[in-house]
Amino acid sequence: MLTLQYNSDNYVDLLHVIAGKMQLALTDNTLYFPDKFGKGFMKAALMPHNMSVLTGDLTPAEDIVLERFSANATFYALHFVEVPDYKSFQGTSAKDDTSIYFDGSTIALVNAQLEARYVLRGGVNVRFVLMLFERKLLLQYMDEQVVDLFLSTYFSKVLKKGNTTPIDADFRELMFDLVKADAHHPLITQYTNTRCLLLLERFIIRFMHQSEQEQQLTFKLNADEISRLMRVESRLVKDYSQAPPTIEVLSKAAAMSPTKLKKDFKQLYGLPIYEYYQKNRMKKAHSLLSENNYSIKEVGIMVGYTNLSHFAVSFKKEFGILPSELSHRDEVLPMDGMSDMEEAARKQIN
Repeated sequence: MLTLQYNSDNYVDLLHVIAGKMQLALTDNTLYFPDKFGKGFMKAALMPHNMSVLTGDLTPAEDIVLERFSANATFYALHFVEVPDYKSFQGTSAKDDTSIYFDGSTIALVNAQLEARYVLRGGVNVRFVLMLFERKLLLQYMDEQVVDLFLSTYFSKVLKKGNTTPIDADFRELMFDLVKADAHHPLITQYTNTRCLLLLERFIIRFMHQSEQEQQLTFKLNADEISRLMRVESRLVKDYSQAPPTIEVLSKAAAMSPTKLKKDFKQLYGLPIYEYYQKNRMKKAHSLLSENNYSIKEVGIMVGYTNLSHFAVSFKKEFGILPSELSHRDEVLPMDGMSDMEEAARKQIN
C-alpha cells in the first residue's frame, strides 16, 4: 500500500507529491504509471477562478491512500468517479468507515476544509474527474442565495443519511471528454474549463431537481437500491453495437421485479429504460460523427444499426437533422421506418 499525505489547495501540487513519492517524472503535469505501480495515468491542470482539476484512467498495482489535511481556505471538491467493471472490486478487503473509496460509480461533493482519507483500490480500474474550487467560483454564475440554498441542502442531506448522485450517460460523456483531452492542444485550458463548468452546472441542477422530486414523492430509494440501479444503467449503455439486455436480464441483475425496476429506474434517471437507452445511443452517434473520424456507415454499425436508413430516421428524430448534415464523409441517406432490431429492442426493454 502506498500512502501519501498532503495539504495542497490545488491538484497540480498534489500530483507533484504523488510523483515525488513514486520517484517518477511528470510530463506536462501528467503522471504515467509504469508497470511497477500499475497502468494508466493522472493529469492535473489549473483553471481560472482558482479551480484545479485532476483527471485519470488508471489501475494501480496496490492500494493508493491519499490523506488530506484540512485546508486553510474554504474549498470544495467535486468527485466524478466511475469503475467500468463493478465486479472488479467484489471480494476485496473490508472497508473502514473513515475512508472514501474510489471503487464505485458515483458523484460526491465534499468540504475540503475537513480532513479526509481517499483510497484507490489495487487492481481496480477507475476513471475520474476531480474538481477543487472555492465558493467564489459558484458566485460567478449563481446568486448568493441560490449558492447558499444548494450548499446547505446538499450537506444537510449528507449529514442525515449520506447522498449519492449516479453517473449517467451525460456525465459520463463529459468525463470521457476530459480524461481523453490532448494536453498539448493550444486551447486545452479553455476546453477543460468549459467542460468542468458544464459538469458542475449539471450536477447542481440535477441535485436540486432530485431534491424537489423527493419532497413530492411518497416513496424514496435507499442507497442499496440506487447502487443496483446504477449497475443496471452501466450495463444498459456499455455496448451500443449489441442489442440491449432484456428487461428480464436487467431485473435479475438488479434483484428487482420488472415492474419495480421500470418504476425506480424512471424515478432515478428521469426516463423509461428504453427511452434512456435510445436517447443516449443517439448522443453517442452524434459524438462520434462530430469527431469526423468515422463514416456514417461506421458510426451506424458502432451504435447497432445495420440498415443506415433506419439509423438516419432515429438520428433525425432525436436531433432534427440527418447524419449527413453533421458528417461530411458520406452522401445523404434514404429514410424509412424503424428497423427490426430497434423494434425488437423496444419490446425487450419495455
